[in-house]
This record gives sequence, structure tokens and C-alpha cells, in this order.
Amino acid sequence: MNNKKTTALLLFAAATLGASAQTPQEGGIHHDNVVYTQERMALTVSSTAPATAVVGSTISYQWYRNGHPIPDATAITYTVPVDLAVNCNQKFQRKATVSGTECDGPAEGWSNEVEVSFCEQWSGSGSSARCARCAGNDVFCEEAGGTWIGTTCWAKFNVGEFRVLSADHTHDSARLYQFNRGTAYTATGTLDPAWDGSAVASFDWSATLDPCPAGWQVPSPEQFTELHNSSDPVGGFWAAAAETPVMGNPVPGKFYGPRNRECSLTRNGGDMVGCIFLPAVGWRSTAVSAVTRSHNGSTWVFGNWSAGQLHQPNAFGRYWSNTMTDANHARALVFNVSSSTPNHSGTTCSSCPAAANNCDNTAACTSRTFKLYAYSVRCVRSPGR
Repeated sequence: MNNKKTTALLLFAAATLGASAQTPQEGGIHHDNVVYTQERMALTVSSTAPATAVVGSTISYQWYRNGHPIPDATAITYTVPVDLAVNCNQKFQRKATVSGTECDGPAEGWSNEVEVSFCEQWSGSGSSARCARCAGNDVFCEEAGGTWIGTTCWAKFNVGEFRVLSADHTHDSARLYQFNRGTAYTATGTLDPAWDGSAVASFDWSATLDPCPAGWQVPSPEQFTELHNSSDPVGGFWAAAAETPVMGNPVPGKFYGPRNRECSLTRNGGDMVGCIFLPAVGWRSTAVSAVTRSHNGSTWVFGNWSAGQLHQPNAFGRYWSNTMTDANHARALVFNVSSSTPNHSGTTCSSCPAAANNCDNTAACTSRTFKLYAYSVRCVRSPGR
């Protein structure tokens, strides 16, 4: 009986994997068991020989990517969809399970691994070709703690302390930053350190004050726009506490990327290919006195905020870009359960009734992105920094 199980295993172990690029382009450069192909190209990974089973048994397949099972990838071959044709050094492997034999329990066998790098730019040609996008100063995105979405390598976690990425998505690990300043403020409980209410310089975010670690930087408005538009649905998928058992998010926030409804921080050991999670940390404001606005017999009161007061935790995510709007405002990604604005200029007060007299002249407005407010920071890869 055991000979049947051994036979199935040995026959499968002799199989090797290959990869072939499908439309829109054909080919790909193969050497050293590595396939280099253009990014955003569908790729079929297959075995040159299927597993062989004894009479009366059946074979089932499961494909793995970087050691994690790929949902619904249970055929003899697996085609990487275009929206998942991202990242370098991706390892694919197939497991075959032979069942229905007279053996005790199923027999399993693994193919060898095939490594695939989805590239945007080439370096060299033929057997010397390499993925230029992942070479030189640009450490492989995943090895550096990031994931590709579109044309941008995004960090998997927010910035915690200055030049350090957080280890998780909890508010305790999060830190908030004023625009173009390197001071890290706590996102929970008592404000620490003391609030800086002095005017912020009228510049875009400088490299010396960029809170991202070496090799990373604060995103541009265009990168936030690409992230917003790449999602399905556009604008990301809000995951509240109810989604935690499936999505794995410890706090409310949004999943962005082409697979934002399928990703999980915990399922199958973490399935975040083509996704990032942005926690709704909230934000801190500068000190603002109470402001009253009246119109047609109605009265609105805004402000009365203390220096560094925390607003809207678990309800809003506000993430700085590296670009200012004017001397007092900067652009940011702003989202909540029902909306996502990737290039928010922050110069008008949509949270104030339009009829309220002189509404836009007050800092006591939650929809304006004043540089003195403290927001979250999520970094993107920057090889030159």
C-alpha cells in the first residue's frame, strides 16, 4: 500500500515548473530558474508534467505564492491576473494531493519553485537581463517592507516615530505629524510631546524633515490619486470592526488596491498582494477659539479646540502628501466610511454650512487641511533618498 503513495510522490517530484507570458505581450526572459517579465502582464505558470496517480485515485491541485495558498487557484496551471502581476522575486509553487487510493490518508507532492519578477524596466538583455526597477539602490519592494500598487511601492505600515515604520496598525503604534515637521505626536490618550503652534514654513515637505525612513518618502498627490483610482470600488473599501474576523484589521480603516475586497491581514498567513490597509487614526488640531456663525436665524458654533486636540479616531483617516496648496494648507488623502478624496486641497470648508457667513475664514473647520494640523503618514519607496 505504501508503494502506491511513494509512487505518486516521486512522479510529481520529478515535475518542473515553467512560466509563459500571455497577451498582451508574449515571451519573457528565462534564466537561473527566474522569469523576468514586464509588469502588469498576465503570466501563466504551469508544470511540464502533471502528477501521476494510481488507478482509482484523484488528484487535486493548489497553487501557492510566497508560501501562501492562492484563492481559487486549483487547476493544473495558474494564470497570474494582470492586477496581481506585481512585485519582484515572487515564488510560485504547486501542491498536488492524491486521494481515493488504498493508502492511509492522501499523498501529497510539491513541484519545484519558479521565481517571477514583474518588471517595468529592463537592464541588460538575454541571459544577463535583470529587472532594473528592483536593482541598484532600489531594494526589492517586498524585502524593504512594501507592496506594489500600480507604479508605486507603498509601505505596509504607517510611520511611527520619526524615520521608523510602525510594527502594526494599532493607534497605540501610530504617530501624527504636522506638515513639513519631524515631530511625532501620539495618536491616543495624552498628547505627547508638547504641541508646536508656531507657523509652518511655506514650502513643500523637505527631505531633511521627511519622517519616512531612508529609501522612503511622503507620497505625492498623484500617487494618492493612483492609489484611490486603482481600488475596486474606486476610493477603497471601508472595513469596520465587523470586518475584523475576515479582513484582520485591528481598527477601522480602508483597504486600497485592485484586490481591496479580497485582501486580509490575517487570512492564510496574510494575503495583501496588491493591497494596503490605511487605519482611520484620526487627527490633531491646533488651538482654535470658539467661532459663531449665523444665517437666517440659524446659528453654528465651531472650534473651541485645545492645542493638539484629537479628532475623529476610528472615523476618519487623514494622510499628508508632500505638496502644499498655499502658505497655510497642504494636500492630503482624506477618507471615511462613505468617501475618499485623494488630492484634497483643504482650502474650503465643506463641513460648514454654505450659508453660514464667512465660514471659510475660520480655522475651526474639519474639512480644511491646515499645515498646523497633525495627520498620519504612509510612505512610498524613493530609491534616491
